Amino acid sequence: MSGHGDTHEGTGLHPLHLALFLVGGACLGSGIISLYGSFGWSGGANLNGDFAQIGFSALDNLSLLPGAEVAVVLVVIGLVCLIYGNATAWRETGGY
Repeated sequence: MSGHGDTHEGTGLHPLHLALFLVGGACLGSGIISLYGSFGWSGGANLNGDFAQIGFSALDNLSLLPGAEVAVVLVVIGLVCLIYGNATAWRETGGY
């Protein structure tokens, strides 16, 4: 007796949103981890190595590295999958 008057009987876990949660979580997690290595100095591995080349703070030389495109795409795909999976779960349960 919840008092809400909702008599919607869901079928439990729907395979679509369960798969979307798994794929979306994997894409988002790996994309966020990949973002860590997506920014840096394209001229070398160490920003602190040569102050004559990079300047004192090296902020001018920070750029997107080649892995940035993949990381951003993984984050976007992960977010879309999780949002769509959540919307599917919301419809299946009637909002509860």
